[in-house]
This record gives sequence, structure tokens and C-alpha cells, in this order.
Amino acid sequence: MTRGAVEPAAVGGFFPVIRRWGLVIAVATGIATLVGYGLARQATPTYEARADLLVGPLDADEATLRAATAAIATYAELATAPPTLEAVATATGIDRSQLRAGVRVTADPEARILRVRARAHDATAAAAAANGVADQLDRLIVEDSPAESGRVTRIDEATPPATPISPRVEVITPLAAMGGLLGGLALVMVLELVGDPAGSARDVARATRVPTLSLPAAGPGAGGDRGGTVLATHLGLARPDLRSVLLTGASGADGGGRLAAELATAWAATGDRVVVVDVHGGRSALTPGDGVEVIDGQPSDRPGRVVAELVATGARVVVHAPPVDAAPTTLAWAREVDATVLVSRTDTGRRGPLAETADALRRVGADVALAVAHPRGRAVTRRRPVVPVAAALLLGLSACASEPERRADAPAGEEEPPGERSASGWPALGGTLEGLPALDHAPEDDVAARLEEMADEARQVEPEARDPLLITDTEDVFVGDAQRAWTLALAHRVLRLDGAAEAAAAIVEDWVRTTETLEDVCPDSGGCSTSLMVSRAAPGFVFAAEVLAREGIWDEDQEQAFRTWLRDVILPAASDRDGNWGDAGTYLRVAAAIELGDERELARAADRWRERIDMIGPDGQIPEEVRREDAGLMYSQEALGYKVATADMLDRAGIDVWDVEGERGGSLRRALDLVVRSLDRPETWPVTTDDLRIPRPAALWSIAAARWDDPDYRALARVAGERDGAGHSAVLWTSVTHPG
Repeated sequence: MTRGAVEPAAVGGFFPVIRRWGLVIAVATGIATLVGYGLARQATPTYEARADLLVGPLDADEATLRAATAAIATYAELATAPPTLEAVATATGIDRSQLRAGVRVTADPEARILRVRARAHDATAAAAAANGVADQLDRLIVEDSPAESGRVTRIDEATPPATPISPRVEVITPLAAMGGLLGGLALVMVLELVGDPAGSARDVARATRVPTLSLPAAGPGAGGDRGGTVLATHLGLARPDLRSVLLTGASGADGGGRLAAELATAWAATGDRVVVVDVHGGRSALTPGDGVEVIDGQPSDRPGRVVAELVATGARVVVHAPPVDAAPTTLAWAREVDATVLVSRTDTGRRGPLAETADALRRVGADVALAVAHPRGRAVTRRRPVVPVAAALLLGLSACASEPERRADAPAGEEEPPGERSASGWPALGGTLEGLPALDHAPEDDVAARLEEMADEARQVEPEARDPLLITDTEDVFVGDAQRAWTLALAHRVLRLDGAAEAAAAIVEDWVRTTETLEDVCPDSGGCSTSLMVSRAAPGFVFAAEVLAREGIWDEDQEQAFRTWLRDVILPAASDRDGNWGDAGTYLRVAAAIELGDERELARAADRWRERIDMIGPDGQIPEEVRREDAGLMYSQEALGYKVATADMLDRAGIDVWDVEGERGGSLRRALDLVVRSLDRPETWPVTTDDLRIPRPAALWSIAAARWDDPDYRALARVAGERDGAGHSAVLWTSVTHPG
């Protein structure tokens, strides 16, 4: 059988959901439409009036025009200055706060035009405010700038607008209807997902009331067909004389096509002639292979004759049929074969449809011999997962819930460009990786090439977990394996690199199984390097585990085993001393708390982070690092790497600490700026030393640049990106997670 055949996307499985929940979706759409229309009609209207002024003469020599162009920005600032607005309020009687909120002045240097816009809930007041600002600006300029280049000319006086700019009923109503539709769809998707999941072999057995076989995920390379071999063995033991079998499921994405192909291949390997009957009417991608023939089972009004004739020729028959609710002919085929096998995926299967399918088969006299539960890794159907689709729908709902605001400085009639939307359809990440949209698509070519190269190198290294774990240097295999696990998991996520996820899982699982004890651990002391190196590197295992769990590589048992190991073995070693050791320990504490869902530990870790900001001086010096003389700059950047990475995780977890100011007047930003200056001009470093060591820019600068959009930070981020993936901690691959 040819490997890698792909079943078609089960579009038909979506429409029964719509049919079942059509009334809910219709009601949600109707209610949202009525609410949107009602709110739009009741909202207080806002009007906008505009007055245009020309700066300088209409035609003059080049020097005069240059002077007028230079003055226009100053005039724009002057027009909205408090004294100007105070004078306008006095002259027009318009409330000062309304002027401050509603008046906007923009400058067009090329045309030398000032545009004064004023918004108010009354059309006459909007025009009066715009003209009042223009008049006051004209008076100020006449008094202070007698030069011809500084004069202004009114070219367009504000008039009361006939229609408000908001609310826009014709826009809000259809948007509300769309929001209701999307919200209804999201609701039914969630209900379908969490209603009655069949997430284990036990769930499937309870639903179908037949013995259930649990299959492992299919791995790459040799041995990928072992699911069919296992199934063939069980069928042989249960039904030694079995010559024909039908495989079907309760949904179109059950992975039955691949399992049918693997079963046929396993039977063919014993020397039997095997025929696969594809009842999908040519819509399946089953292809003939070694010793296996594939025939089309559609149309056929005589399934019994087809099966009997094939068996009479000595062939063993595997029938691959669609779900009963999508193709009632499946029941006719099931009645004619020796046995039927129900196939269900543990990530999408539901007990209700499985029970209904099993009952329908029994009612027609089919022999339901066995059920099969398998993880997502076995199904190769390219269908977008339900969770990301539901999340995308909810995002669409929130985006449609209110009318998009127009830029205050946009010319009349000009709308904001639509925001970009991600269409990857990949499983939504959570935990420590939640809120990183860059992980929903492939990175830039040069970054992707480096990541793929590093992942290929990582796959060549076998994990070397040990127990007990004693770390004495930065090159310990624990550090390397944590980095390799994160590199491979990331390559799987953003490059879909074959075999990367399995290699990452093998590394993490080796350490989880092997390491139970850490030696020479002293979190509050500087004498035990095990605490330091575990604090620096272990978050790499956490990041990898998040990808493995959310991508369906791990099942619940594997995920729980990792979390137990993280909580009981790794987390107690987190360093808590002053300096970069404690910063690394806080980094680990935050990553672990998020992964474990421990809000109390997360809050304590956030408090630790704030306490360490208290140590920073008003000029940005970190005393514990600066005291290291010629290595002070290097260790300051090291400490800031953990501080920045931790602040980023906390922010994405809902705790904003970026702008915290410490007791001594220091802050994270001041410490970063001090290091930036010193990397560029080492002589500005506050401690005099004969041979200051200048470190290479580290991965932290990509995160800092994403937060503050500072050109100096971006420049350092570009340099750091050239060697991203290297180092001795889990703060790496920020060129992928936080691209500039």
C-alpha cells in the first residue's frame, strides 16, 4: 500500500452539525441584528466639521515657501495648545473638556494646509469649534508673525454637517448580524467539542458496548503501519475464519481510510490476495500497493454479491465506508461482511454519535466485532481542528461587536485598512506560548533556514538523561537537551518539519522517565550550579511540552507525567538568590506556574520579579552584576535576558510588569538603556575597568524591541538573530517568537 495517502477533508461532517443547531444559530443572528440596530438608533450622534487653512502665500519665492512649510508643524501644535482651546471656549461657550476631546489638527507640509477637525454631539457646535480654533490661530499668527511666510488664509470654512459620522446604522446592523452568526457558530462548535467526548478507549467501549482496541500514534519511517498489524492480529484471534471486514466511524475524520489501508497491507504481507472496496465513491485517496487491489464500491445496489464474489476468488476483503449518517449504504455493506470495526479518534470522537452508529449497525444485523480508538497522530486527514476554528470565530465576533473607528487624521471618506488575519488553521497554543501570533506561520526564509539546520543537527544527538542529576558546567547535556527539545518542537510548529515533533518528544520523555533526583541543589545559595543551570534551561522543556500537547503529539497521560516531573523534580531547584541566578530562577518559576496552571505560584513569582526591580538603581545599574568589574556588562545583559523573558511571559499571562519602578527609582527600561549605551560606547559604562568585556547582543533584544519598538533595540535584535538558537539557556529563538 502506498504510504502517505491522504483522505479528503470531511466537509460533509460539518453540515449535520449545522442542521442540528440551525435554530440556535438563527436565533443568535436575529438577536444580534436587533440589538445592533437598536443600539445604533439609540446612540447619541457625533458630528464632525472641518476648516482648512493655507499657511503662507499662494505663490511666492522658494525661500518664503520653505519658511511656510517649516512653520506648519508648529502651527498644528499651537492650534491644540491649552491656551488656544481656552480662548476658543471663552469665545464660543463650548465646554473646554469637549474641545480637548474633540478637536484634532493635522498638517500637510507638501500642500501647506492645516486641517482643523472638531467633533461634537451637535452639528452647529462642531462647526463653531472648528471655526473658533481657526479664528484663534489666525489671530495668534497675525500678532506674532508679521512675515508673509507665516500668514494663514482660510480656504474652507467649517459648516454644520448634515449627517453624523457615528453611529452608522447601515454599518453596525450588518456587522452585528455577522457577529451573531459567528457567535452562534462558535457556540455550537464548543458544544459539539465538549458535549460528550470519547477521549479514551474506555469511553469508546462504553459508547459502542463492544471490545475496544487502543492504537498508538503512527510514527514516521518504518513501522508506521503497525496499527494495521495490531488490528489484523486481534481480528485473527477473535475471528479466525474472518474473510471480510468493514471499517467505518461516526465522523468523516475518523482515520478509517488509513487504518483500512494498513490492515490490507498487513494481510497482504502474509501472502493473501487482498481487495479494498472504497465506498466513498472515488472521494477517498486509497491507492493500490503491494499485494493490494482497490475497487470503487460506488454505485452498488448489490453489496452482498460484490463481497461474495470476491471472497469466492480467495480474496480477503476490506471495505472502507463513510459514516452511517452521511451514507446509509454503509448499513447495507455492513450486513454483508463477516465483521464490522468502528474507528474513532480520541481527540474528536464523541460518545453520542458512536453509540448511535453502533446501534444502527446492530439494528440491521451487522456483526460489530471491535472498536478502535486512536490518537490524532494516526489520522492524516487535513482538517482544521475544531478548537482553533472556534477561537477564530470568537475573535471574529469580538472584532465585529463594535464599529471600527476611523483615524482622527484620516481624510474624509478614507477608511482604515483592514487588519491582517492568520489562516494557518494550526492548533491554538496556550500556556507559556499563548499570545505569540508569530508561531502561527512560518518565519522569514533566513530564520527558517537556520532553525531547520539547527533542528537537523538536534535530531542527530541522542538524549542522555541521568539520575541523579548533578550539573557542574554550562555545557551539561541537560542544558543541551532542553535547547534541542525546544528547537525541534519549534521546527515542528512553524516549519512542519517531518520527524521533529517525535524527536522532541523522545528527548523530553527520556528526562521525565529517568531523572528523579537533583543533587547539589541550594536555591538560596550561589554555590550550587545545578540550581542555576536547571533554572536557565528547564523552561525549554516547558516550551517543547506545550507544543507537543497542543499539537496532539502527546496524550493526556504523557502531558500529566511531564507536569508531575516539572512540579516535583524541577521546580524545587529554582534559584532564589540575588543577581542573575535568581532572575533565572524566577524565569523557571513563571514558566512552571503557567504550565501547571498554578495561579498562586504565578503571583508569588511575579512578586519576586518586582522585588528584583527594587535592586536596580535610578541610572539602570544592577548592583549584583555591576560589582563583577570587567564582566559587569556581560552579566548585566545576562540578568536582563531572564528579566525580559519573564516579563513577556507574565504579560501574556495577564500580569503587566513592564513599567514597574523599583524602590530605588530604577526600572527594567533604564537597565536596558544603560546596557544599550554601553554596548555602543563602552566608555559610558559606570564602572571604570581596564578591560571591560563586551558581550555579543543576546536574544532578549527581540523581545524588548517587540515591547518598545526602539530602533537601538531593533538593531541589537538583528545582530542577535544571526546566531539565534545558541547559548546556555532557554531564552532563544526569539527571532521566531518575536520577529522584528
